[in-house]
Amino acid sequence: MSGCGEQERLLGEIREEYGTTMRRARAVPDGACTQLLPEYGRLLRGAAVRDGEEVEQALKSSGHLTRVLDRAWPAVTPEKLVRSLFTTPAFLAAAAEDILDEDERKLLRRRGAGWSDADVPLLDEAHALVGSPARTYDHVIVDEAQDLTPMQLRMISPACP
Repeated sequence: MSGCGEQERLLGEIREEYGTTMRRARAVPDGACTQLLPEYGRLLRGAAVRDGEEVEQALKSSGHLTRVLDRAWPAVTPEKLVRSLFTTPAFLAAAAEDILDEDERKLLRRRGAGWSDADVPLLDEAHALVGSPARTYDHVIVDEAQDLTPMQLRMISPACP
């Protein structure tokens, strides 16, 4: 197998184990390199003379490990995720499969750069998926809660577990 194909296979295995989002990438332990050492030894055979800590330190100090992790888990901001949904028909179709029909998806397509008040719950949901964990509070007071949409209620719920 070529080096590139081998890298893709290993990357696929790591993504399968740890997931595909940056939040999941943070779960990758510092010692993740040690999991790759058997493969390193197999590929380099007798030339693999370093121990795991030396390999990990060399990869970290050269920036190679960071580049690999950035490639495996590219940074996606909540804004970029929602913007991609609104501007890329194929992405929206895949995300809304069996939920929205073509006419409903056309209503969501945009070209403009601004956000509306109606986008805030969607941006908040995207933040929950790809951003850092939401802050929590002991108490949340909502005036006229009966007038909130289900999405607005979902936006509030992580704040008061």
